[in-house]
Amino acid sequence: MIPDNPLKLKHRDKVGVLMGFKIDHLNNPVKARIKFDETERIGFVDLVDLLHFKND
Repeated sequence: MIPDNPLKLKHRDKVGVLMGFKIDHLNNPVKARIKFDETERIGFVDLVDLLHFKND
């Protein structure tokens, strides 16, 4: 998670697994459902704040 907004601190620099999406009434994704690695908790984040990477 790397938000562009410097004031958005809640999920900054956290790593997790994409579990699904929250969708609107037109079936467009609005938020991503993430299971965070360090806490095993699930949260919703803005799609633009996601950064894709893969460890091998």
